[in-house]
Amino acid sequence: MRNLFLLLILFLPFSTFSQNAYLANLPISGGVSEIGISPSERIWIATKAGNTYYTNKIGDLWHFGPLGTKDPLSIDFGGTFERINFFSEKIIMISGYIHGENSNTDFVYRSEDGGLNWDKVKFGKSSWIDAAYINDNGKAWMSGNSQLIYYSQDYGKTWKSFGKAGNENALRFNTIHFAKNEKTGLFGSFWNIIYKTTDNCESWERLPTPLDQKKYKRLSKEHRPDIRKIRIFGDYYIINQQGNIFYTKSDNINWIELPNISDFETTSDEYIYLIDKDLKIDLRDSEFVSIWKSDKKLSSTPSAINTKNKSLFVFTYGEIYKINKNDFI
Repeated sequence: MRNLFLLLILFLPFSTFSQNAYLANLPISGGVSEIGISPSERIWIATKAGNTYYTNKIGDLWHFGPLGTKDPLSIDFGGTFERINFFSEKIIMISGYIHGENSNTDFVYRSEDGGLNWDKVKFGKSSWIDAAYINDNGKAWMSGNSQLIYYSQDYGKTWKSFGKAGNENALRFNTIHFAKNEKTGLFGSFWNIIYKTTDNCESWERLPTPLDQKKYKRLSKEHRPDIRKIRIFGDYYIINQQGNIFYTKSDNINWIELPNISDFETTSDEYIYLIDKDLKIDLRDSEFVSIWKSDKKLSSTPSAINTKNKSLFVFTYGEIYKINKNDFI
């Protein structure tokens, strides 16, 4: 008995301290359309259930953010968070269908201290913000069901409104992207319309879509031919219409299908990451020439992607990735 007691004393410390700490997965509730990446690569997620989550870098622990109920089953916080964007390391904005006590939807949430505290900033006429684009120089463009274009040039602190593009009724844009000159922008709608501006929303030109050019056929009339994503890089435009990926030269709109591509995102230096349908990654330069392809692949279909510091960040609910020519984390 004495020998057994000594054996227990000898092995008990090792048994106690050799246990690996177990950390439960943080349940993320609600759809995620976009993820926010800061210059130092802090990662924030805002969900359609009205909750926020963040980590200080890829591989670190995740935390509930200060906005939201911290209840993963809650869907009634006060609106729908469609996206979260970093203007800088400290200045962050959340937009979407966010409503106040009187059902007003005329504000976004904005933080100047890295997400610790948030203020409501009014942008103009009440609107569900369907699309937004924020660049690295503090400029931002948003649009929603008011059909107006909201513009900020001071990191989202104040806003002005431009009139609607075109004369279509109930025109709502689903995606916005601007070139580095901050004058040329593309606006893609929920229903088969692309508008281009070359003078920062003062005038508009309607561009043909892949469906207009009969580059694909709709499966049925019940499926809307929405422009899900549109980007400018170099002398090219690239688009996702109804799940089909096409690209074209910007000076001669002739959409060419990329049948093996499921998603894409541009970088600040006008490179573009393509996600193949086999979930491998293809990096191309501004001339659309492939310069690197990954050997590894994602474990599942992405829910949201973004780029920062020339890297691709991918969110799949179960995992998040950082990918570039040197890393596949």
